[in-house]
Amino acid sequence: ATARAQLVTLLATVAPTHPAWPAPLALPCVVLTEADPFVTEGATFGEVALQFEALLMVRPGSPTAMVDQLDQLTAATLTAIAGEYEWSAGGYSTLTTPDGQSILTARVTITTTKETP
Repeated sequence: ATARAQLVTLLATVAPTHPAWPAPLALPCVVLTEADPFVTEGATFGEVALQFEALLMVRPGSPTAMVDQLDQLTAATLTAIAGEYEWSAGGYSTLTTPDGQSILTARVTITTTKETP
């Protein structure tokens, strides 16, 4: 719980960040959920690796505007977590909302290592 809260606080410096799907969805934002796998064995004895998935989303608009917004949000997110977390970023994709709007998204997997209690 502490690792998630710390990551939500850090990502909130970039965009509104939610630890679960909010209703309603106000864009741009980041939704932080568990990655799959969520918990794995750490590199050394007594450690676990926690993996989160940050779904970055921007406002609907023209394709060029959405790509520009997502480029900026992705760069800001990676800058915020660099040095403190391991990360990998996937390509951009679209998410269709219930009302039929297409939202451009990026998925960033963020990993942190913690000692087991």
